[in-house]
Amino acid sequence: MNKLILFFSCVLAVVADMIWVWWAKGKDHPKWILLIGFCFSMSALTLWIYSLVKGITAAQAITAYALLTIAGCTAIGYFVFNENLSTTNWIGIGLAAVALVMISL
Repeated sequence: MNKLILFFSCVLAVVADMIWVWWAKGKDHPKWILLIGFCFSMSALTLWIYSLVKGITAAQAITAYALLTIAGCTAIGYFVFNENLSTTNWIGIGLAAVALVMISL
């Protein structure tokens, strides 16, 4: 259950990052978008702290959180914003996937 909470925290963080990037890349976005991004960020932070309190060790939590957030943001950048990834980027994504599997063992 705790890992599921940590996963949802990562999903919220990725959505928040997507909102921030979308807002930063545009010119005429309403100001309430910033409020929505802030709310998603604070929700992700709250869930992450809750997962720490409920028993996931800090080292495991921060590693999984960082890797899942980076993987999600990379996927959004690639699929939504059509950003090109270099060979080094693909190697990094592969290593992050291996790291996630190793953490979950």
